[in-house]
Amino acid sequence: MKNGTLLFPGCYSVSGSENVPCLIYITFSNKIFIYYNITLGEVGCSDLFATMKEKEEVRDLLNYFNVDGENVSVQLISALSFTLQPC
Repeated sequence: MKNGTLLFPGCYSVSGSENVPCLIYITFSNKIFIYYNITLGEVGCSDLFATMKEKEEVRDLLNYFNVDGENVSVQLISALSFTLQPC
């Protein structure tokens, strides 16, 4: 795929009969690609904070920035509350 400006995932009617999973991809060169009837296998999920605690290099980086690895989620939410102010 090329660098794109827009990507629209969703269910769309391609043939006019029923909605199917699609990706509509628009490039910088004004080309439109439609990928339709896309099915993906089941994708697992993981806990970001649990994964961060398991990786030694992440723990070292957190320690370098004086972030408590046990309370990362609390500190992140606190930091975001200061940077994301309502308009």
